[in-house]
Amino acid sequence: MDFEDGDRSLGRLILEEEPQAAEKPTPRPPRSCVKEKWELKSEAMNIGVTHTYISHVAALSNNKILVLSKNYSGNSGVLLTASIPNSHQEQLPIPQINGLTDDVRCIAVRKDGKLLALDGRVVKVFNKQHQLLHQFTPGRGSDSQPTCLAVDDCNLIAVGYRDEDEISIHNPDGSLIRRLPAQMIEDYLTMHNHHLIYTNWPKERLVCVGFYGASLSSVDMTRNMQGGCPTGVCCDSDDSIYVAVGRYQTGDILHYSPDGKYIGCVIKGCGYPRGITFTSNGDLVVATGQSVQVYHRV
Repeated sequence: MDFEDGDRSLGRLILEEEPQAAEKPTPRPPRSCVKEKWELKSEAMNIGVTHTYISHVAALSNNKILVLSKNYSGNSGVLLTASIPNSHQEQLPIPQINGLTDDVRCIAVRKDGKLLALDGRVVKVFNKQHQLLHQFTPGRGSDSQPTCLAVDDCNLIAVGYRDEDEISIHNPDGSLIRRLPAQMIEDYLTMHNHHLIYTNWPKERLVCVGFYGASLSSVDMTRNMQGGCPTGVCCDSDDSIYVAVGRYQTGDILHYSPDGKYIGCVIKGCGYPRGITFTSNGDLVVATGQSVQVYHRV
């Protein structure tokens, strides 16, 4: 820069220090790394029918739940619906949905509210009014018996086969995409973020398989269950995995990270839990004996 000589002052040059950046708060770790606490929000009582237990639940967006009540031999199932109560109260079941037999084995609900039911060897799809839209047979033949069912956010359908150690993935119209090996698959399966996650109660395992068939993890749950058996499984929005564990007349809900690391027991002593699922607002629904319990995160 150039300056001309003169008597006029141009002022003083003051060097200002740069303001120090405000100290950033330590980010809160994701739920998948933190042991959580849940408390009972409500309970729907006496939903099942005589000599049955509630094996699966599915949540609708209108404060309703679908309840699959099965007899103790496991060979017959009845699908019922009930309201999620605001407090502990008795619920009277709505009559069985038309279009289903007494051989319903598993249920799931799509994001658009359509109901999927594994009815014997057939997968049936119902609209929001529970009217049958279409159905398809996913197995390899008359000797192939599906045992579990799940649906993801893209409405893809996964069907598991215990005797074949296999999962088949289907488009919403039922057309086959691919078949994947799935060792130790049993009666409970969930599908989340291109992962297929299921439990095996005889070997006490939590298994995760990739959408293209890669075996991602197989977690031995023995040390975490205190003598129980893993049953239902579901995933939260942050990819956390929740597993129901049943013992004689009681049970717990365990929390695992997306990579299968045990985080802790989040619900203890909730009857004998079987099917579990999340509602649209993040509450956890647990099928237990003759009731359905709804928990919310504290």
